[in-house]
Amino acid sequence: MAIFRRNPFDQLEDMQRQMDRYLDHFAGAKRPVCFYSPSAWQPAMDIYTTADELIVVLETAGMDKDSLEISTNRNSLTIRGERQDNRRGAREKYHMAEITFGWFERVIELPVPVDPERASASYNDGLLEIVLPKVNERTPKSVEIKTVWALRHKYVRSD
Repeated sequence: MAIFRRNPFDQLEDMQRQMDRYLDHFAGAKRPVCFYSPSAWQPAMDIYTTADELIVVLETAGMDKDSLEISTNRNSLTIRGERQDNRRGAREKYHMAEITFGWFERVIELPVPVDPERASASYNDGLLEIVLPKVNERTPKSVEIKTVWALRHKYVRSD
């Protein structure tokens, strides 16, 4: 049986962060950009399948395609990028600020195995579409049976 050791102060620190956010909300403070997560924001994403492919669509409005990086293996997909704040003009007093900027990373555990060698991506009108061909693991593979006759008779004397 494994013994897990936990730091009792981790839960207290987490509770304090949650209370700070709660009190800031009622005090009328602006919503924090970073919600104590590894990245400042995460673009919305859709994942769906067809008969032969797994398709991931990521909402990346306002981003240059050169600022996006995609890597994949059979079981996971990682998408990284950065949305630059290119707004112009004086921003002394906001009436609303919901658009997030900065670095993001999405790591997705894929629901089916895919072939990373045949993956493709396209970027159009602020949507990044990644097409990952499925790997059909249910297709039976034939295994050749080699004869061992020569090995058996190697040690036999012929007198």
